[in-house]
Amino acid sequence: MLKEELDVDIDDSKWDLYILANFGFEVFTYTGDTNFQGDVEIVFLRPALGVRYYFSDNFAMFGEGGRGALSYLTLGITLKM
Repeated sequence: MLKEELDVDIDDSKWDLYILANFGFEVFTYTGDTNFQGDVEIVFLRPALGVRYYFSDNFAMFGEGGRGALSYLTLGITLKM
């Protein structure tokens, strides 16, 4: 669709769009100058959307948006051995 609108040559086979979900368990301990002191335990499910572009069969760059493992936006590279 974007290829026709922008009149550019985009190779669809090099793009990978994916959905991911991080599932886990967190424990927080609160102490100090608050009315609440103690432990809070949370089970979470954090969805995210990702896209990967392959420069070759073994090398790609990716970006993930959503509440991921570390932040709301993750960028990086992928290497296949």
